[in-house]
Amino acid sequence: MNKFMDFLNNKFAPKAQIVGNNQWIVTLKKSVLEVLPFILVGSIVSLLNIPGNFWKWWPNFTPISNFTFGLLSIFIAFLVPFNYLTDKKLNKQRMIAGLTSVALFMMLLNPTFTPSGTVISFQFSEFGAGGMFVAISVAIFVSVVLEVFGRFSFFGEDSVIPDFVTAWFDSMLPIGVIIAIGWILVDVCHFNMYHMIQAVFSPLANGVETIYGFT
Repeated sequence: MNKFMDFLNNKFAPKAQIVGNNQWIVTLKKSVLEVLPFILVGSIVSLLNIPGNFWKWWPNFTPISNFTFGLLSIFIAFLVPFNYLTDKKLNKQRMIAGLTSVALFMMLLNPTFTPSGTVISFQFSEFGAGGMFVAISVAIFVSVVLEVFGRFSFFGEDSVIPDFVTAWFDSMLPIGVIIAIGWILVDVCHFNMYHMIQAVFSPLANGVETIYGFT
């Protein structure tokens, strides 16, 4: 036991701390902690629904869970770029990054449109925990792109144009690039990025659901 504790303290813990201090790990951890109240609400609702299996008169609380825990991936898609650019001191780009990430995430879900284009259909399960890995992948990609574009401006510091106008123009290019990439993948190449990312991370997801992964 002493050797095991020595291994944990002297070898494992320092390396784990290096990983834990990584900027991306810190950002993901912060983002998940911020949505934790929604996760807890969904968990409580799941418990409240149990009596419904025995009593038909018991109300169905599922809609509460659907619009808290059931929107987890959308929350993460927004928060990861927002928190990452906040930590990078790029406050002008953080809101745009979050909104762009949500837009790209929803595009990569391959929604179905009616012929008239007025009605759109999503798989609601993809907004919840089922789309978590996709949301994280999209959020990281958007964060990197917005960080690159956030380091320069099309206008000089002595420009007479108001700051909010320059922010609009400086944000248009990265937004256009990101959404155009999503358009090429989904509409031009008909590539299902959602299923690809799910397939890549499925071994991890399946492993966590075992007794060994839980431990």
